[in-house]
Amino acid sequence: MKNPTFKEQYDKIVTAYLKNELNPMSCRACFVGNLLNNNNAWAGYGLNAEECIQKEVNGFYSVVDIRRLESEFMLTNKHVWYSPNGNILDENYLYDAMERTLLVLKQIHESKGEIVEDYQFTKRELQTA
Repeated sequence: MKNPTFKEQYDKIVTAYLKNELNPMSCRACFVGNLLNNNNAWAGYGLNAEECIQKEVNGFYSVVDIRRLESEFMLTNKHVWYSPNGNILDENYLYDAMERTLLVLKQIHESKGEIVEDYQFTKRELQTA
C-alpha cells in the first residue's frame, strides 16, 4: 500500500465538500473521517485510532497529525457554523475551516518530504430547492 498524496487527499475532501457530504458532527463524515475513507475508528483513543490510521493511510499520518487536522477544522466551532445534526448554518465559516485545514494538510505532507503543487480551493455554490 502506498502513502496517500496530498492531491489524492485534497480530491477526497474537496469532493465531499462540493457534494455537501461533510458533516462535522459525524466522525465518519467530517474532514478527517473523509480523509480516512469514512472510517470513524480514528476518533477513539489508543489502539483504535492508531489501527485505523495505519489501515486507512498506511500509517502516513500520526495520531498527532490527525488531531491537528481535527482541531484546525473545528476551530470555527466558536462561531456555531453548524447545527447539532451537522447541517451547515454558515457557508462562509465552513469555507474558512476548509481553507485553513487544507493548508495544515499541505504542511503535513510537505513535512514528510512531499513536494505539493499549488492548488486553488474555491467556495462552492450550493443549489437551493
